[in-house]
Amino acid sequence: MAPGDVLNGALLAGMDEVGLDFKAGDLYVPEMIVAARAMQAGMDVLRPLPTDSEIASSGKYVLGTMKDDLQDIGKNLVKMMLVGGL
Repeated sequence: MAPGDVLNGALLAGMDEVGLDFKAGDLYVPEMIVAARAMQAGMDVLRPLPTDSEIASSGKYVLGTMKDDLQDIGKNLVKMMLVGGL
């Protein structure tokens, strides 16, 4: 499979399902963290692979959280989407 197909058809689709389950109250923050870590592991595998098309850069972003804040799941999800070219 092409890296873009894996990203869009599996990783992001899976996170969409996780988000719906979280919104419905079927999942809680710990499960969201596990899902985000699984997606990050998948992104780590995909990152060095060549892509079929060139994705134009949309600029530079600065992301951060408050010092000593352990709840950075939202920031990490945004980072994964930006790195994935969305």
